Amino acid sequence: MPACSSRATAATRRWLHGGRLVPPRRVILTFGTNDLSSSYSASSFASDYAKGIKAVQDAYPSVDIIVNAIPPLGQQHSNQNLTQTQVDEYNKALVQMCQDNGWKFLNSAEVLKDSSTGYAKSGYVLSSDGIHLTEQDMDALV
Repeated sequence: MPACSSRATAATRRWLHGGRLVPPRRVILTFGTNDLSSSYSASSFASDYAKGIKAVQDAYPSVDIIVNAIPPLGQQHSNQNLTQTQVDEYNKALVQMCQDNGWKFLNSAEVLKDSSTGYAKSGYVLSSDGIHLTEQDMDALV
């Protein structure tokens, strides 16, 4: 398991044990491109992701789980080890994970993608890296 996944799991544990007085009704989870790796298969990613989600469910059995899609990359991006094909494969694995576990999947990538290129729409990712979302992109999600 890559370090990024174990960091996410540790962060989930800290959040779960944060002394909340009112349990959440809904949790929307988004893991982004920082959690992708060419040496980490989509099925392994989804399996590890499911473990974290099950920890949330164990802590809050009545919580409504919504898994958000990994956002698309820009056509030009700084990490050449990442591909849009890989992002799409991970999202497919997340859809299957949600179907298998009765969780909801929010396909936010659909509104962020340019239908002619398959990459993020112009202006939706930072020009400095082509990976992280811009404020305009975040507004499109809302």
